[in-house]
Amino acid sequence: MQTLTTLTHYIFEITLWAINAYATVIVLSALCSWFLPPYNRFMRLLNRVTDPILSPFRLLQSRLFTTGMRMDFSPVFAIIALQIVSRLLVMLYGWLF
Repeated sequence: MQTLTTLTHYIFEITLWAINAYATVIVLSALCSWFLPPYNRFMRLLNRVTDPILSPFRLLQSRLFTTGMRMDFSPVFAIIALQIVSRLLVMLYGWLF
């Protein structure tokens, strides 16, 4: 039983680390988009990694703000969502163990 608890704890820690790392990559992508052209190899890599989570938030933003906002707030929405998921996981872990 102790081994299962230890394994669960490691999986939990790795999951939280991955969520935080992904949020960091989203911030890096948003900052680099101000300075690097979109056809840059590094930007293409960042976009390939972050687009799966940013695309739904871009769609949501376009539906909510129909006036044609020039600022892309999808990274902010995505990081908020990742933080909510992270906190829910912490609460679930505390409740289960």
